[in-house]
Amino acid sequence: MQLEKISAFRSELAIAETIEEIKHLDTKASALAEIARKGKMSKSAQDEVGAFRCDIEAKKGAWLDEYFPQGGDRKSRLPDRTLIEEGINKKESSNARLVNKEQELVAEAIEEIKQDDKKVVTPSAVVSLVRNKKRKIRVEETEQPNLDGIYRVIYADP
Repeated sequence: MQLEKISAFRSELAIAETIEEIKHLDTKASALAEIARKGKMSKSAQDEVGAFRCDIEAKKGAWLDEYFPQGGDRKSRLPDRTLIEEGINKKESSNARLVNKEQELVAEAIEEIKQDDKKVVTPSAVVSLVRNKKRKIRVEETEQPNLDGIYRVIYADP
């Protein structure tokens, strides 16, 4: 039954064009996730709902990139509208854009959470894992200075 609802929701998501439609679908999917959690449905069923909620976040991120390419306080493609007027805060906007832009890392994060018996896929868990993965990649790519040799001065800023 739950998978049938997700299939119907996926059809709705494919044709959703406005932020209101996307948010309405997000509300329905959140309710479905809560029903799955309280109904003690299988972890795989809960993960399926969570993965679908991530798809909704990606669609929201794509909409935001299209209509608010420079963020919510600057000029948008909607006349005289800001993110706040659309009911979207900065954190929600940032998370949705991240899920949209980092689809490869999102897919990895979803699979990693699915493998963990103690975690269930949720958009916030996926975003957190993706941010950690990006941070790790950035640190690995940073060149470390070569400090071999003798130095006459050691400067330390207290």
